[in-house]
Amino acid sequence: MAEVATSVLHNVGNVLNSVNVSATLVMDLTRQSKSAYVGKVAALLSTHAGDLGAFLTDDPRGKPIPLFLADLAGKLVAEQIAIAEELGVLRKNIEHIKDIVASQQSVTRISGVTDAVSMVELVEDTLRMGRDGLDAHRIEVIRDIRRGQ
Repeated sequence: MAEVATSVLHNVGNVLNSVNVSATLVMDLTRQSKSAYVGKVAALLSTHAGDLGAFLTDDPRGKPIPLFLADLAGKLVAEQIAIAEELGVLRKNIEHIKDIVASQQSVTRISGVTDAVSMVELVEDTLRMGRDGLDAHRIEVIRDIRRGQ
């Protein structure tokens, strides 16, 4: 059982390493996201809400916004795809861990641990543990144990 447990822990450890790599990658992608630019552009546009047409066509800070937003949209879509793919890998690895654990649990249930015991000793131990209850109710136990039958 110790060998099986060691093998299971090794397999789970390997998959957890992959889970950790995926989680780190998703965290890095999130930290480096270009999504913060959406708020900055929205703030800039809201300061020019009254003259938005002129700002986007005449102002040197406003003219590049439409192209910038198109480029930003493409980058955000690429980020979303990369994060979704990595989350898929992460989910697959978590399912793998669940499969390993379930497999181990089913093997443990099937194989179990067996130990040879003497029936005479088992009966005597049981009677010894229950002696107080037997005596309290004035129960007399008569043993008729025949060996080898």
